[in-house]
Amino acid sequence: MNRILITLGAAVCVISSAAAAGQGGQQNINFLARMPDAKLNLAATMAGNVIGVRQRCRALRPTEGGKAIIAVPVLLYDGLDKHLTPNRPKFKRAIRAYEVALNKAVRRRDDCQTEKAKYPRLYR
Repeated sequence: MNRILITLGAAVCVISSAAAAGQGGQQNINFLARMPDAKLNLAATMAGNVIGVRQRCRALRPTEGGKAIIAVPVLLYDGLDKHLTPNRPKFKRAIRAYEVALNKAVRRRDDCQTEKAKYPRLYR
């Protein structure tokens, strides 16, 4: 599981750095489209958790990996809104996974330290 998270984090770092530079939007969307469904849904779920926890726990700041994870829903929504994705149903499923995770993370009653312990590499 750790290896998957590290690989996913590294891949998303590449995505976010290119997205931040304003280049390669289509390449990043194609990269997400080539990911297996389970991995894309995991990335979307992690993004929902990070964003939801950030809304509740302002003291937790995302690391570079956390910031990279936050780029995933942006790319998913851009792919759908701008009709850039070659696989719309796959992106819709990933967006649904993101929205469900976001709603659950916002409603959870865990304290901030417990949230940080769940994904220690995503928060400072």
